[in-house]
Amino acid sequence: MAVMSDDDITSLARSLIAEATAKFWTDDEVTLYIKVAMTNIQNRYWYLLAPTDAKVSATSLSASIAYVEQPTDCAKVLRVEVAETRKLLRKIEADEVWKYSEYDDGAAATSYLNIWYLEYYDLTTDFPVALRPLIACEAALLAVTKDKNTNHINALYSSFHESALTFLSTDSMYEPTTFGDYELEQSYTRDNPCAWAFRDGNIHLFKTYSEDD
Repeated sequence: MAVMSDDDITSLARSLIAEATAKFWTDDEVTLYIKVAMTNIQNRYWYLLAPTDAKVSATSLSASIAYVEQPTDCAKVLRVEVAETRKLLRKIEADEVWKYSEYDDGAAATSYLNIWYLEYYDLTTDFPVALRPLIACEAALLAVTKDKNTNHINALYSSFHESALTFLSTDSMYEPTTFGDYELEQSYTRDNPCAWAFRDGNIHLFKTYSEDD
């Protein structure tokens, strides 16, 4: 089976704009278009990449620390769980944070957390083979904008806008087909006194309460 390499993607992008060697489009420009295309493709298809590409980082908590830093290569936090028991911490949405009290002693809640996340893709070869031709096509669309009118730029903006919303609107994953038994995880979540929210580049821990409290 032929697998597209980084050079293949560049060649395909240049073929699509009918300029095999740099003339109107410099090599630096095409490289930049490919980088932007990579970001857009990852934004658009992150939920398909997460089940197979999710990484996990075991993070230690210290006393009086109510947050942990996200992994340095983290593009999106998918889930947070107690390392020892695999109990899932419920995610608090940004508009709900004001309802909860932040932990003043994270170590009292749990000693270690597993942070499941999707990493930034730095190379075209980080992408599954099935998505690599799309990177070349996306880069070619960016390239032709150089000599097109603003309508073409507006169309690209709409595409990037949609992809960014897809990436940002849902930043956690609880699907049973992705990580395990959904009903069991939901019972873990209900029993866990700790929840998390992503704020200021860190994963903050909050005290939760039952609906009967």
